[in-house]
Parts: sequence; structure tokens; C-alpha cells
Amino acid sequence: KFSPDNRIYNITLPESTMINRVNVIAEKNNNTQVLYNTGVVNLHGEIEGYYNTIITITVVAEDGSIGEYIVYVLHDLDFASIAEVKDISIIGNNGISYFGLDFENNVYVYDDIIVPFNVDTTRLIVQTIGNITYLDSNHIEIEDNRLQTFDATNKITYRFRIESTNGQNKSEVYTIHVTRESPDTNSLLEHLEINGEEIRGFNPNIYEYNYIHPLQFENYVDVYGLAQSANSIVRGNDIYTLFDGQTRTINVEVTAESGDTTTYKIHIAYVNSNALLGELTVYEMIGDKEIENSIPLKDDILEYVIIIGRDTRYVNIKGYAKDQGGASIRGFGIREVGTEDNIVEITVTSGDGLEEITYLITLRRDTSLSDLKEITLLQINDKDIVNSDEDDPYVYKYNLSNGTNTVKLNAITNKNATVSINGGEFSLNNMSEIIITDVTESQVIRIAVKAEDGSVQHYMVVINKEQQPSLLLTILLILSIILWVITAMIFILRRIRRHNKKDRNQLIF
Repeated sequence: KFSPDNRIYNITLPESTMINRVNVIAEKNNNTQVLYNTGVVNLHGEIEGYYNTIITITVVAEDGSIGEYIVYVLHDLDFASIAEVKDISIIGNNGISYFGLDFENNVYVYDDIIVPFNVDTTRLIVQTIGNITYLDSNHIEIEDNRLQTFDATNKITYRFRIESTNGQNKSEVYTIHVTRESPDTNSLLEHLEINGEEIRGFNPNIYEYNYIHPLQFENYVDVYGLAQSANSIVRGNDIYTLFDGQTRTINVEVTAESGDTTTYKIHIAYVNSNALLGELTVYEMIGDKEIENSIPLKDDILEYVIIIGRDTRYVNIKGYAKDQGGASIRGFGIREVGTEDNIVEITVTSGDGLEEITYLITLRRDTSLSDLKEITLLQINDKDIVNSDEDDPYVYKYNLSNGTNTVKLNAITNKNATVSINGGEFSLNNMSEIIITDVTESQVIRIAVKAEDGSVQHYMVVINKEQQPSLLLTILLILSIILWVITAMIFILRRIRRHNKKDRNQLIF
């Protein structure tokens, strides 16, 4: 039965039990204690073909004092005459084990144990068969020195030997030298940023900077410095409030592991800016045409995203500064637009050269599916057909002459759309053609245009066929004309005859 005051326990296994692993569960009697060597433990000490291990459970109190409980897991064997080390651990005060070598029974001196400078103390944990005796440099027995603190030499040495429990056997003296690394003296910054942008002209060896924060921007800045060394501590990374028209000095201090410090000073003036853009326009260049994209600028915004049409390969960026008299601009000109975002920096420098503001313009190609589904060209019998009906833009009309019985229709849509005629399959491109013969009467041709996004627009083409006149009506019309002519001639002849007769009567009289 377990008792906190009993430090040694024996577990004897019968020879028939082939166990090579046990699970050690220990319970603290105070939450401030630290336990070592609990959990699954391999029985790696093989004697006479059986796995046997002495398990040392180490308890470290809050004040640093150490207690050990030893559990002998044995296969009915006598260990009284054995003096042997099973395992060695060197634990830093950061809880990390630094004994990086595989322990070997016949190796008694270890020199290459290195710990970082931030480790102040190390603790020696030894699992043994037998009793451990701690020694000084003269190999004279001393009190427990498992917990040691580094001094100015940055070295710690452990010496001990193992003695069997019956006192008949002793091991060689084990010597372990632990060396602490020299402190890192690097106290420089790798980056120094304001609002996520590195200070213009930053150099780790330049320790003072002037920075202008325009009044048009928010009244605070986020200062962040990143040390070159991971062992350094940076103080001063914070968000600082600014006041109109005033200059605030901010110190960013870097403390190296060695204690060396470097201070960077930033003088931030919160004043009116004369390094702002007054106008910014992106022109999409398609052939001889330029499509204008005017960007509505805001004084407190420096990043903009421009969506460029998928057919545009180049753009021309133009604009001017608010201070047209003295400010200079870098970054304008023609840029290529690819499948990936192209970020263009537009930098405005004030006329006095003391202030510089960089705008980030992201050129992003439009990858959305088009919903355009228009007929851009409609031809019937090689003649362009134009829709003149403003009330119904989806209906086209065409008058087919009486002497023509064939209709050849060609439909072309906007790019990336497809077309279907009279319910047929949609075309593979944006063009389709149909030829209709023996057109003897008026009819309607149906056209469907499907956009890239799958939406469909339906159109109608009304073919008005001029009717051929009836033969009977034509004959009757001709006969009517002939009868009319004959009647008119008879009437005229009668008039002439009457007139001649009257003239003769007058002559006789």
C-alpha cells in the first residue's frame, strides 16, 4: 500500500509474465508540485532475458526541493549487488530536457550538453539500480546537488557514482558538464513600420526618423518594430493617438538577451499633407479605344481595387497630384493585366521632398461570367437587318420579295455567348446560320441567345412574304380594261358621227 513517507517500492513479477512496458500514474499532494517520469515507461533493463527497470518518480516542490520515489519492477531477481544507471536527464528551468545523447552504460563523461542563455538553472534526474552518491570536484561525497544555478562562468558540473544496495559494488564516477550559451548581443530592428508600411528609408543602423501623418487620415498610428534576433525584446509597439498640428515622438526600444539596448526615435507630425493625389484614372486599352475608369479618391484611403475587363490586356494609369505646382508622382504609365492581381504603387512626393505617400492600385481581371446575350449582327440573304421597333427590341421584321423562296439567316451574338435557331442545338461559338427553302408564305424564325452565365434571351424574326396576284383576277382586270377601252372608243365614234351629221344638215339648209 502506498504511503507518502515510504520512498521505495518493489513490484515482483513472476518469471512467466513477459511485461516490457508499464504505466506510472502519480498524484500530487499540492498543485504547485512538478512530477517527472510519469506515464508509460519501457522496461528497458534486460537481465537474464527479462525486462527489469528501476523507475524513479521525481517530485519538485515549489521551493525547488526534490523528493524521489523509487519503484523496482523486477522479475523475481536479486538486484542487491547491482550498481547501474538506467537513464539520465538534464531539465532546464524552462521545462525542456537538454540531455541530447543516448545514454550508454560504458560512457562516464559527457561534455557536449549545451543550453540556451535564458536557462538559469538545471536539474539532474538519474534513474539507477542502487544508491546514488553526489561528489565534488575532488570526488568527495557531498549533499544532494541535483539543482544548480549558472554563475558567471556559464558552466555547471554534475558528478556522481552508483553503489549497490548491499554496498559491495560501485560504479565509475559519472561527470556531466553543462554549458550555457553566450547571450545574444543583437539589439537591432529588422523592420520598423507605421500602419503596416515600413518607414521610408529605414535602416537598422539609423535610429531617428521623421514621419508626416496627414490630417486627412485618422488621428492615430500603429507602430510596430520587429527585432532581428528572436531573443530580443521590443518595447514601444503600440497604437498612439495624435493631435492636430502637433509632433509626437515615439521611442521603440530593443533589448538584447545580453541586456544591450538600442532606441529608435520616430517624430510623427500630424499636419496638412501636400503629397496627395488629386485625380486618378485607369484607361483600359482595347485596340484604338480607351475605356475610362475614374477612381473616386478619398484623402484617408490609399488602397484601391480596379476591376478590368477580361478582354483588356493593357491599361494606362494617369492622374495628377493635389499640389500640381511642386509635387512629383512615380508609377503612372502603361501596365499589363494578367490573370493574377497586379499591384501598382503610385508614389506622390511633396515639393519640399519631406513627405511621401504611396497609393496601392490593384488591377484585377474580371472573372465573373458575362450575362450579355445580344444579337450584334443579323443578316437575311446577306443583307443587314436592323430592329427599328423601339417598343420591342427582340422582334425583327423582313419583307421577302414575291420572286424569292429562299431565306438564308446569319446571327452573330456578343463574344462568349452562343446561339440557337428554331430550337436547334446551341452553337459552339457566337455565330449560327440557317437556310430555309420553299418559303411560300409568311413565317417566324425563333432565335435563342445564351449568355456565359447560362441566362437565355429569345428573339423573333418575322418573314413577311409578298403574295403573288391571282391569275383569274389578272385576266378579269385585263378584260375590264379592254371593255373600258372599247366602250370609250364606241362613245367617241358616236360623238364624231353625230357631229358630222349636224354639219351636213347645216350645209343643206
